[in-house]
Amino acid sequence: MTFSRPRLIRALACTGFLASSLSFADTAILVALPAEQSALSREVRIVGQSVELAQHRVSIGYHKGEKLYIVRTGAGNLNSAMVTQALLTRYKVDQVISIGVAGNLKDEWHVGDLLIVTNVVNHQEGTETAGGFEAKENSESRIREPEGYRTKCEALRSNAVEIARTLLERPQAGTPAPPGNDGKRDARPTNVHVGRLVSGESFIASTAKRKWLRETFHADAVDMVSAGITRVCEANGVPCVIIRILSDNADESASAAFTRFVQSGKAKDPITVPIAIRLVEQVAPAHP
Repeated sequence: MTFSRPRLIRALACTGFLASSLSFADTAILVALPAEQSALSREVRIVGQSVELAQHRVSIGYHKGEKLYIVRTGAGNLNSAMVTQALLTRYKVDQVISIGVAGNLKDEWHVGDLLIVTNVVNHQEGTETAGGFEAKENSESRIREPEGYRTKCEALRSNAVEIARTLLERPQAGTPAPPGNDGKRDARPTNVHVGRLVSGESFIASTAKRKWLRETFHADAVDMVSAGITRVCEANGVPCVIIRILSDNADESASAAFTRFVQSGKAKDPITVPIAIRLVEQVAPAHP
């Protein structure tokens, strides 16, 4: 009987013959767009049929010996929390990488820029009063983090920032810029930012709401899934990193801008995918 390299290594690990220096970190990669899912499937070796889990389809694959679980969460923090918890319950997942899109809340940032998220706040946690909605002062987390959890998340995030800046801000000589919305090469470089993300159940397409989110939460971007993902990862002690492309400006033009972005080259060949792949490669053991 012959074994593939990942199966052979895992079999040896179970019998105690594998050198302790070879460590594995099974990774769940949660995606937002079909294009991200397709791009990942081209980069990794998918094995078998997809598995239905919490009414989501999970693809299982390998990359350089590392096992990956790839799933599209769907919109909404309820969906993202449900599928994240289902993954962590069924499989041994050591880290979660979430890639996707977010609405830009900062005037000095641009659609197409990349955000590595430092912390996530649920902007819909609060109290409805006669005078309006009062946001909860600290909706970032209500969960006691396991010891060392934040340090692990910070290390994962720091690695993501370094990888992103290497790929985008210091591209290799002769590497063309990614195509823009019109299919032509985009002369403006993609900037890499770090900052705070707010997350809720609604797609934000209002200048007034955009201003409120910025002023109330000191937020840099907004999405619809990250609060669910981070809350579940905290509860289970599984480190995660949130990586977002800014797809629109969360104002009255957001719906049209998001549609244009999805049809653009940056969405069809998303930079989030090679960043996720390189994060996986960092924990892959060296070939003997």
